[in-house]
Amino acid sequence: MKLKTLSSLRLLLALLPGAFMLIGMPACAEEANEERLLELERHVQEMQEQREQSGSPNIHLGGYGEMHYNVVEGPAKDMADLHRFVLYLGYDFAEWARLHSEVEIEHAFIEEGNGELSIEQAFIELDGSEQLNGRIGRVLVPLGIINQRHEPTTFNGVERPLVDNVIIPTTWMADGAGLHGGFGDKVKYQAYLTNSLDGTNFSALEGIRGGRMKERPGLSQLAISGRVDFFPFADKELDTPRNLRLGAAFFGGGVGNANKGAANPIDASVNMSAVDAEYSVGKFDLRGVWALGQIDGALAIGNNVAEKIMGWYLEGAIHVLPDGWKQGKLRNADAVIFVRYDKADTQHKMPAGVTPNLAGDRTETTFGISFYPTGNLVLKADYQIKDNAGATDPANQFNLGAGWAF
Repeated sequence: MKLKTLSSLRLLLALLPGAFMLIGMPACAEEANEERLLELERHVQEMQEQREQSGSPNIHLGGYGEMHYNVVEGPAKDMADLHRFVLYLGYDFAEWARLHSEVEIEHAFIEEGNGELSIEQAFIELDGSEQLNGRIGRVLVPLGIINQRHEPTTFNGVERPLVDNVIIPTTWMADGAGLHGGFGDKVKYQAYLTNSLDGTNFSALEGIRGGRMKERPGLSQLAISGRVDFFPFADKELDTPRNLRLGAAFFGGGVGNANKGAANPIDASVNMSAVDAEYSVGKFDLRGVWALGQIDGALAIGNNVAEKIMGWYLEGAIHVLPDGWKQGKLRNADAVIFVRYDKADTQHKMPAGVTPNLAGDRTETTFGISFYPTGNLVLKADYQIKDNAGATDPANQFNLGAGWAF
């Protein structure tokens, strides 16, 4: 609007000197017109600044989402799923204090037994220094890669990795407070004191996933968690550009908690450790995760819950879109072919006298392609070969998906 206004003013005032000469007005009117033009420009600029100030520039909007189409071999039903739709709202109280929040709707429809509406994140961030900053509210437990970076444009595959479902139960949120910061560009850290888990909802095949507490979590037993990330090449100039990140994380807390601030009588605890890495060089990407959870007191929990759960995955990818194709509408496009091997065992070590459910020891091999028309929009296709140690193998699966983030 501002540009159109100024262009119109300039055109009008440019015609005025000639008009003035035709009716006998002095040529010095041109100089007066130029002064008037400058004054009008200043006035329009002031109006623009006032509009921006009154338009709440401290508010930040965003979001992400993904749609899936799953074709399962055998008698199982094929399914289309608007899997998740997430809205982000942020607000800057000051340069050093801000709010971050995410509200998620799963499966497009909410009714008893269908869909879900939840607040995945809602925390206040307080900047102190490069080394020391604070967070208060609902945060994401910092284990693995995808739990904290789970937008569909940040990972390959239509579905999240198996390990990030049944070992590290992505998305895993918790309420509390913590610190984060770094030491230069090479070392970053996070540390939190939050609510822990509800052990009554642990299971043989889903591990600790059901123990996440999404609504008014009990604080009878708290948890500590944290991670450290190391970037070896952050301060180096290399002939071949490359990025390497090495991370290690932990979680520890009791499981005697229940909803609405209540407690449960289970005397048990969970300690989980994880390491992960991401490496990119040229057109190649590698990433991997290993996680081990120890459940002390698993026998008291029952439900065929294991004393130890374990999982890992390794993924390799190559960017294949020719540079010559990156022009016009595809100037920011990319295409990635990948393969990932997942192993997850939620029955890794059982309490004495408890027989494992062999279906809990499973693998997935996923290979496919991710096409990015732009950096924040992705179209995906993959095929998953599934296996377990039980008597009946799970069905293989073909997936199509679309995801976005902004």
